[in-house]
Amino acid sequence: MQDSTTQERILIHDYEDSHPYFMVPVSQLTAVKALLDQNSISYNVDQDAISLDDKPAVTVITLSRSVDVQATQSLLDSVP
Repeated sequence: MQDSTTQERILIHDYEDSHPYFMVPVSQLTAVKALLDQNSISYNVDQDAISLDDKPAVTVITLSRSVDVQATQSLLDSVP
C-alpha cells in the first residue's frame, strides 16, 4: 500500500524498545483499519492527527507486540 500523499510505500517501523507502528494519511485510515480488522491484526490508532507544512494530516497506527510485523508488512504491500 502506498501513502496517498507521498506515493511512498507505507512502512512499519519496528524498534526493540517500542511497539511496531506506521503512519498513514487520515484519508486512508478507514481502508487501513478495514484491512487490519479483516486479518485480525491487533492495533491502536493515535487520537491525534498531525499536519505539517499544510500537508494532509497523518496519524500513527501502533501494532501489538505480538503481531507478526513481516506478515503485516507483506499484507500492506499486497494492496495496490
